[in-house]
Amino acid sequence: MTATVTKTSSSAEPSDSAESRSMKNWIKPGLGVLLIAGIIGVVFGPSEAWLLATTEFIQNMGVTGALIFAGAYILGTIFFFPGSILTIGAGFLFGLLGGVVVVSVASTLGALAAFFLGRYVAQDVVRKKIKDYPRFNAIYRAVGNEGFKVILLTRLVPVIPFNFLNYAFGLTDASWRQYLAASWVGMTPGTIAYVYIGAVAGSLTQAIAADGPPNWMSYGLFALGGVAVVAATWLVTRRARQEFDKIVDEEARPEQKTGQIEVEHVVPRLEPADEFNDKLVKNTHPPGWSNPDPGEVYNFIAIGAGTAGLVAAAGAAILGARSAIIERKLMGGDCLVTGCVPSKALIRSSRAIHDARQLSAYGGLVEGEVTVDFGRVMARMRRLRADISEHDAATRFADMGVDVFFGDACFTGPNTIVVGGRELTFTKALIATGASPIIPPIDGLDEVDYLTSETIFSLTELPERLGIIGAGPIGSELAQAFARFGSSVFVLDQAERALSRSDSDGARIVQAALDRDGVHSIFCAKIEKVEAASPGSRSTKIIFEVDGELRDIEVDALLIAAGRRPNVANLGLENAGVRFDDKTGIEIDDRLRSSKRHIFAAGDCASKFQFTHVAEAQAKIALQNALVFGRKKATDLIIPRVTYTDPELAEVGLCEDEAIADGLEFDVIKYDFEDLDRAITDGETAGFAKVLLEKGKDRILGAAIVARNAGDMISEMTLAMNEGIGLARISSVIHPYPTQAEAIKKLADEYNRRRLKPWMKRWLERFFAWMR
Repeated sequence: MTATVTKTSSSAEPSDSAESRSMKNWIKPGLGVLLIAGIIGVVFGPSEAWLLATTEFIQNMGVTGALIFAGAYILGTIFFFPGSILTIGAGFLFGLLGGVVVVSVASTLGALAAFFLGRYVAQDVVRKKIKDYPRFNAIYRAVGNEGFKVILLTRLVPVIPFNFLNYAFGLTDASWRQYLAASWVGMTPGTIAYVYIGAVAGSLTQAIAADGPPNWMSYGLFALGGVAVVAATWLVTRRARQEFDKIVDEEARPEQKTGQIEVEHVVPRLEPADEFNDKLVKNTHPPGWSNPDPGEVYNFIAIGAGTAGLVAAAGAAILGARSAIIERKLMGGDCLVTGCVPSKALIRSSRAIHDARQLSAYGGLVEGEVTVDFGRVMARMRRLRADISEHDAATRFADMGVDVFFGDACFTGPNTIVVGGRELTFTKALIATGASPIIPPIDGLDEVDYLTSETIFSLTELPERLGIIGAGPIGSELAQAFARFGSSVFVLDQAERALSRSDSDGARIVQAALDRDGVHSIFCAKIEKVEAASPGSRSTKIIFEVDGELRDIEVDALLIAAGRRPNVANLGLENAGVRFDDKTGIEIDDRLRSSKRHIFAAGDCASKFQFTHVAEAQAKIALQNALVFGRKKATDLIIPRVTYTDPELAEVGLCEDEAIADGLEFDVIKYDFEDLDRAITDGETAGFAKVLLEKGKDRILGAAIVARNAGDMISEMTLAMNEGIGLARISSVIHPYPTQAEAIKKLADEYNRRRLKPWMKRWLERFFAWMR
């Protein structure tokens, strides 16, 4: 590994200077003096007659006048006209009760209009302006925890100008209903106070215009009422200020704790060091890469350059958004480097070797044994992986218009993220950081060498004996591949069978194939301990319990394949207010929004379906929902899943075991490949196609296929489920003969045959007899 370390300073909130604070302390009293002077001038000045005439004219318009005034008030709120002036004017024109009603409605609707403009139209402009108000980041986070209360308090405490605050709240996670209710309640005390001032001014104007001596008692009551209103408003505001400061100061702590950040930017080195791995690194994390200047606000940032991040970042750039992507290791993520691509390359080699050994069954002749050059197998995998890496190359995405950053990403606020010592500001973000292998708490595991799905593809020598802990898809696929390469493979799992979450009929056929290939499977095994086989030995002894009996086996290499855990640590998610769990990942809703509505998550870091094709599909949903006002739901996805053993087990929707466990009523149709012409000619009769249907109907609930290329066949069933096509209609689709995919048509034909009830057949027999 090579690393460069960059230090960057993240300061706490800037404090106002003494001169600035002094100036602010004079603003409110100064405005108060001007306001009183204005009222006195209006009441006692020469404009008295004109005001009375204008007031009388508007009042004579009735409801129309109130509506016109309310419309002007709404526009004034949107265009930053001081609301206090309009509110006082409403009291002058409509009196205390009428003024409060008109202003309450108009100010709330105006605030809501600005809220929507800030959320959907002017995000970038508002985002830039927010930088002038450092405390807003803390307010932003607080809204996520106590939305109604925080919005209410900001209406009572003028920490940020009200009219701009309307726009700023549009960037938060507050719903418009929550915002509307809190704003109306919070603005009511101020509305009453200012309307009262206007109403007093109006009453005084009318009293002075009337003939007769001054009514000093009325003036005194007006003054006493004004003092009471001001005192009540001051008390409410003071208490609100104390509560607001308490909440915001608590939320501001994550910002203040940052201090000096030491950023370690690692350029990964893959083993072994050869031309193929060098090519891979040059494409996906070019040495010497200079991160671009962040510049202006990004419309969209993807954190993680795996499948989800790449799809979303590229899509955003294609749409014309300012887009960036951040990756700490290699672009392409697990799928390219340690997952789909390398594993399928090995599986293909193992199939070819297996087919060569079976050549005599097809009329061929092999002299001697088929030998395996494991070094060449792995070199082929690395070459293919390096070639495919061009699809995920940093330069390719930069040419698309995506700003590519390398380094560890860390949120510093709800709209800011630091990478490589530079702060990026964004409007929308997608967290797509993937997952990592789970390392179970096995006694002694830390003291021995072991492999994971991230390191096994660096092997250059075939282990004579390979132990695998975990009989899920990864463990089963690699167990069969290495057995075919010539390793003695031992698989241990605490479950009762392999592929415990898959269709049991299919899993049995897969297990039989593993058995034929020489894989030793041990189920219901509780791993007690692992240790070195002998002092100084590189071999490992696995000690486990089965049926109350302690056993042990020795292996030359140990692979941990016990599942994957989402990558959510060290991202600063707390600073952004994003809720997450170390085991289940980032909390998202059906539209893939996190607890912060503008931050989305997709792929393995947030989904229980940890597949590349799911990450891609979710990335597209997140992109639409983030940038083009989409309302796509992740639960609408019909997700196929494939275990790439030989034969493959492909499934979509419910499996039969799940349906039984859930107590569902369903019909099942199964077609065995023993009766399928193409499977017979291929010598691949150990397989089937199965479909689950809603009871008494042809609506497909799920399907399972076991075949050598089942992954290529399952899409027809996925399409039918996705488009709501019943099984009966598939019968009318012509399938080429002979193909293994014809098994799906056989299912549909069987469904149609079952629809012919015995009583129908009897009537048809009578009809045809009559026709003869």
